[in-house]
Amino acid sequence: AARAMALVAAHEAGGGAAEVDTVDLRHKSLGNVDFANSCRLFRAARTLLASFNFIEALPPALPPALVFLDLSNNRIAEMHGLEALPSLEVLDLSYNLLTSTAGLDNPNLRAVYLAGNSIRYVENMERLEALERLDLSDNNVKSMADLRVLSVNSNLRTLCLRGNAVARAKNCRHRVRHLLPLLEELDGHKLSTRAARLGKTVDASPKAAKKGSALIKPDPRADTTAHQVWA
Repeated sequence: AARAMALVAAHEAGGGAAEVDTVDLRHKSLGNVDFANSCRLFRAARTLLASFNFIEALPPALPPALVFLDLSNNRIAEMHGLEALPSLEVLDLSYNLLTSTAGLDNPNLRAVYLAGNSIRYVENMERLEALERLDLSDNNVKSMADLRVLSVNSNLRTLCLRGNAVARAKNCRHRVRHLLPLLEELDGHKLSTRAARLGKTVDASPKAAKKGSALIKPDPRADTTAHQVWA
């Protein structure tokens, strides 16, 4: 914590940090306090990468202009405060400690990655009016009844369910396609227009979203264009 505060003071004295667009805090061993102090520096940041740390909760004051937020591989058990980020479009909370989708209260979200948590309950999705991509792979979703809430997400086009009990259920693909008739991709497989009615895929190894899409997660390696606080 002392090191974080010293860096905060140094950056504030030097100025300019608040204008940084992309901030890379990955693999910095940050806890809650260090992460919150770091967020104070970059109020204008639009992309914040803070995966592989020890963060247990979202800080009360994330940079308000965020468009892309990656907090994967941390220890977060609850989501809250996302409604205070009016520009947020992509959220990655994969490999945390979430048991529910409660707290996704941001109507501007277009892509949400929640793989590798312990999510049993899919709920409070009605506010995600712009949602196009949802990754729930490797969680604890057990039945189709748990997915019915997704029927309100009329813009949902890509869904990942592999690694859940529901994905192993008989006729899962057909039932998902019936629930979500506008879905275009399921578990990495494109659904053809005609075959979609039967829940069939086009081929075994289709291309995912277009390369360079703003909704695709960045390469896990450090972004060389990002501002790295602790080199």
